[in-house]
Amino acid sequence: MTPIALRLTTPALPGNPPGVRPRYQHTPRPPPGAPRARLRPDLATHWCGRWQDVKLRQRQAQTPLRTATDPDGRHIVTRFGTSGFGWNHCTHRHNIRHCSTLAAAIHGNVDRNDHHGRLEYDGIALETGRQVKFTVIVQYTRKAKDRLYDAGRGQKIGVINAFCHNQRNNKCPAWMNP
Repeated sequence: MTPIALRLTTPALPGNPPGVRPRYQHTPRPPPGAPRARLRPDLATHWCGRWQDVKLRQRQAQTPLRTATDPDGRHIVTRFGTSGFGWNHCTHRHNIRHCSTLAAAIHGNVDRNDHHGRLEYDGIALETGRQVKFTVIVQYTRKAKDRLYDAGRGQKIGVINAFCHNQRNNKCPAWMNP
């Protein structure tokens, strides 16, 4: 089966025989005098360094996955996020693989509130003979405290982090993800 949407006629590069796909494809430089892609110097981009790719990553980070409502009527959004916050962070760093785990804690009352938009909800995951306490951290403001992330006008950031207590590296056990 042939791959979809791949360039099958790759030009031969120095060091590669004709017809063999190079391991790393070379992007040709634009001719002299052609306009160049503008880069944002304040963003460290390891993916092609193109501004369009940065905007795509930002849009993906802002994509909401699920909404839960707490008893005070706050609609808490779980966004896809990045490696530093959101669903992507919870899944890879803390081994929480189901949104229902986060929603279970959010449906309870706020356990800690700093009155600046940071809310913490505690929950307990139970299985026969085992239990683990976990915490869901929510930023219920438009911008993060460090001002690195802006959810947009009329939006709240939502879930930043979720982790298990008294576990190695705050990583939740596998039995929490049936």
